[in-house]
Amino acid sequence: MRLLLLITVLWKFPFYRALTCLKCDDVVQPRHCTTVMTCPDTDVCFVERRINSFGEEGYALGCMRDHVCRNITSISSTSRCAHCCIKDLCNQEGCGEPGYPDSRGPICYNCLDAVPEGRCHQIEICRQSEVCSVSGKGMFGTTVFASKCIQQESCGAHHGVDIIGKRGQMSAIRAYDVHDCFQCCTSDLCNRNCHNSVDGQWGTWGQWSMCDVNCNHIRIRSCNNPAPEDGGRNCRGLAVEVAHCSVCLAKDCSELLVHDARLRSGVYNITTPLTHTQVQVYCDMDTDGGGWTIFQRRFNGSVDFYRNFSDYENGFGNVAGEYWLGLKYIYEITSNGSFQLRVNITHGDGSTGYDVYSNFSLQHGTNYTLNLGERVKSQGVDSSYTFFTDSAPVGNAFSTYDLDRDNYGPNCAETFKGGWWYNACYRYINLNGLYKPGRVDNTAMLYDNGVGLTSSTIMFKDTFQKA
Repeated sequence: MRLLLLITVLWKFPFYRALTCLKCDDVVQPRHCTTVMTCPDTDVCFVERRINSFGEEGYALGCMRDHVCRNITSISSTSRCAHCCIKDLCNQEGCGEPGYPDSRGPICYNCLDAVPEGRCHQIEICRQSEVCSVSGKGMFGTTVFASKCIQQESCGAHHGVDIIGKRGQMSAIRAYDVHDCFQCCTSDLCNRNCHNSVDGQWGTWGQWSMCDVNCNHIRIRSCNNPAPEDGGRNCRGLAVEVAHCSVCLAKDCSELLVHDARLRSGVYNITTPLTHTQVQVYCDMDTDGGGWTIFQRRFNGSVDFYRNFSDYENGFGNVAGEYWLGLKYIYEITSNGSFQLRVNITHGDGSTGYDVYSNFSLQHGTNYTLNLGERVKSQGVDSSYTFFTDSAPVGNAFSTYDLDRDNYGPNCAETFKGGWWYNACYRYINLNGLYKPGRVDNTAMLYDNGVGLTSSTIMFKDTFQKA
């Protein structure tokens, strides 16, 4: 019965390097072939299932012209399948037959009698404990090579020479030709001759990555200057280096930005300048040049701001969400420098606005009295109300429901459900009140009118830092 010749060919790019292919005329499976040949540059490897003169199926392997293998369309009564491929020894499988097993040693040239380079055509599949070996001997201007599999532990002791790339003194008595050598190697077909092995050298380090939330960054280098060749040693040492970011010694977000202008808005570690405490803060690296350290942020009411004094002193909430940094940290960070204070708000109707003030800090001591300079920028807020008008918070101690320090008879924090620099008690500025967006309520989070805000962000940055 005449069968259509089946060709399986994968051609993704032209092939230019001379391949080494298995070469046999009749074997039971392609992988049984133990003879190889070096093909012309234009050839590829092939395997073909055939019927011999006895009517038995067997396999022919060898080289075939590239363009012929691409365009085989003939029908043959003796050919049941053909398969072409473009990799050394790739015709050890094909036509549905299994290839070499994964659990094996290298495939090595196997010529016990020394022959000139390129004249060894026999191969052997080594066991897992074996490697390839080759010994070269200079004979009247020509070097001949013997090759075989050898136990790995025998390499270093063989004739008293090292494993890879060393010219051996085969005997202490007799002087040998300069081309005498013995080498072991571990990759397929690596023992065709004695190679001049190249030890790998490190390339230059890449740039440090951006700092992660744990204040670490990494850099990477490659073993490619040069890469190891012909059994040479790989580079020693680490390809990846991890280090602690120096920017984490920064006292605030403006100093972080000076160290690394690539930083994006997010959570970072800083180190407070007085007690050297590591604190997580949220940095706004986008607004008005970036470098803003946020100490109050509210936008969905998920965190209750009606808290006791201890909470306000030490901080609360989720740094990546709604949170209050902590009075003791705000005091410490602003204790040295010239800081602007910025308030960003979203009104109940969705309109936005902001105010910026100079010379922000908290006074030393447990009152955390608010210091603030003049308003320097403003947009989208009612200019009739500032931190300095009508029961202004400037110059007042911080009060909570359990620690009344305001200038009014009743406890302002308890009455208006917040923690703030209350005076007697306040005029529209109650940014830590209850989250009641759009509602007219004097216990709500307010700024420049009596309607509850949808969001509020209070932040500062050191204007001495030049980002």
